[in-house]
Amino acid sequence: MAKKSTSISSISISRCKRIVRPLISKIHALTDMKSKYPTKLQFTSLEAAFSKVPLGHKACQRSRPSSRNGFASQKSSILINKRKAIIVDDLMDEYDDDLSFCMSDEVPEEKPELLNEYVKFIRPETSNERLESLEPFVSIELYQSYGEILQIFRNIVLTLFPTPSRESVTKLSTLCSFQIGKSIALSTKSTYYMINRVSLFNPLEISVEAQIFNQDLNDDIDEWLEMPPSVVSLHYRSDLLMGYVIHLIIFNLRNLLYPLIPVLLHWLEEEFRVSGDQKLRSIMRTLFIEYWREGSDNKDQLNGTESGKFQLYWDFFKIGYWESLIESLDLQTLSGQSYDGLILESLTNNDRLSEMTSDISLEKDIYPIIKRNPQNSCINVVLINIMTQIIVDFKRRFHSSKTTEAVLGLFQETYQGMVEFLGLWISFRDSREMIFNSLYPGNEEIFEGIIKFVQYLTYKNGLIIKHLQGTVITKDRIQELQRTLHQYKLLEVI
Repeated sequence: MAKKSTSISSISISRCKRIVRPLISKIHALTDMKSKYPTKLQFTSLEAAFSKVPLGHKACQRSRPSSRNGFASQKSSILINKRKAIIVDDLMDEYDDDLSFCMSDEVPEEKPELLNEYVKFIRPETSNERLESLEPFVSIELYQSYGEILQIFRNIVLTLFPTPSRESVTKLSTLCSFQIGKSIALSTKSTYYMINRVSLFNPLEISVEAQIFNQDLNDDIDEWLEMPPSVVSLHYRSDLLMGYVIHLIIFNLRNLLYPLIPVLLHWLEEEFRVSGDQKLRSIMRTLFIEYWREGSDNKDQLNGTESGKFQLYWDFFKIGYWESLIESLDLQTLSGQSYDGLILESLTNNDRLSEMTSDISLEKDIYPIIKRNPQNSCINVVLINIMTQIIVDFKRRFHSSKTTEAVLGLFQETYQGMVEFLGLWISFRDSREMIFNSLYPGNEEIFEGIIKFVQYLTYKNGLIIKHLQGTVITKDRIQELQRTLHQYKLLEVI
């Protein structure tokens, strides 16, 4: 007897709802847990976990495998000292790898188990291992939930696309359907945990803002999956539903699912390597791009939680996780950008630099990436964000400074930061290193921002000197402030 085929048109609306219901329920359960027990959804500091492996991203050098397969076997090595390389082969036989660790001048006493754990975390062999690598850093409840969501995601994909697609390349209609899925997610009540819960159990508790927003939401996904022309919506129903699932996950990214997305991407890559189904690559591409851009349309207050300052991106950056993930899953090909290009794109996010951790340095970690990519179209946007962050950091620290020593240190540090910024942009020493491009928009804004900020610093510095001249304070301190003022005036002239 011939096996009954599952065509796209055979998926009814009721079945579509049954397919996605477990995912919605699990996400709502996690959101409820976060609102009641927020510590259960916290991610343990990677810095603390790998503190005895001093291999900050700024020091890591990683040889790139020549094959497309990121899991190609190579001998692992450890680069110890900044100038001298000591190769230690077969340190971890079970993890042949191309990772290189750049250590400090003094060689600490590392345990192979710690290095082994590090390698397992940033370069696992399988999606299951990638999931397991999260276990030491999350609560038991969150880890179990992640495992369940991975299984739910697998079931959804394999149910919607049970047989490999015959497409050799991704159709534009498929990508459009995935993007329509974003509108489905954002316009449906079940997406928003708080609105959904309150409207079901106590509609009178909905805030005025939420009530206005709630009136524009659809009760369910039916209207989208049946939209005219019905022939088209029926034909692309699976793609529309998959797009809805992708953006439902992205909507809950920061609050709940950020560490899990690499696991889902890894599983999709595994399935693609087995089946060669181009549809899986399309899903993977959309999921990664939306993940990297972090779903800027999130409305946390309507979902019952506030994400606050989010540092996990920088924790992953610092230990080399992003570079390893992008390389091993061939995400450069999917996104059409190099690792550097993807990092620069992420820095166009207004919140990204404000969330930068103290152990990440603009000069050592970010500026080298900019210098390597002077023609990247994101450069000026990134520079504007950096300039903005320098100004915000100065004002925040200035208002919290309690002593003249702290104020002086802040002025000197900010001056050095401005010199480094200008040296990056227009290069005082060597015009060949200049990244300034007169064809890019935003140059006038950068110039204006620099001039006004230097004028502001000069004004503040002058006020402080005038104030201190009438107080009992050493002449040396006043002279230091006067020298700083002179430096700012010279910078303003430049």
